[in-house]
Amino acid sequence: MVSINKLRFISFGLMVYLCFTACEEKLFTGNVDCNECYYPKPDSVDLVIYWSHSDEFPEIPVLLYIDNIDDGEFIDTFFVFNSSPAYIWVKADRRYAAKAIYSNNERTVYAIDGTNQKLKRVSGVCEEDECWVIENEELFLELAY
Repeated sequence: MVSINKLRFISFGLMVYLCFTACEEKLFTGNVDCNECYYPKPDSVDLVIYWSHSDEFPEIPVLLYIDNIDDGEFIDTFFVFNSSPAYIWVKADRRYAAKAIYSNNERTVYAIDGTNQKLKRVSGVCEEDECWVIENEELFLELAY
């Protein structure tokens, strides 16, 4: 006869095993749009950056960093004008941060955001054996009026 402690131990071990294997295999965030899948796993993906456009700030420099702004690696500065968003091709599975500088003759306003971009593997949902989807691929540098 199996003791209750052995059953608890086996149940606990099975739960731990399922948690670790499931986290590597599946995406638990709801529906997956198979049209947005990458196959095979990409090295680089789009980072989507939104900003506010107005006549008050016609040209906005955006500074992009790996990790965070204070002690991260500076990547590049680019200028945005009319239409939002911008799509920047970056390495996948990294943390990114950006700073937009809204400036005119009267004042300067900074908008800062960061994201921990992740690729997640989804299996058993789409036609391909595996599909990779991006989580946290957006930065929001919009002004609140």
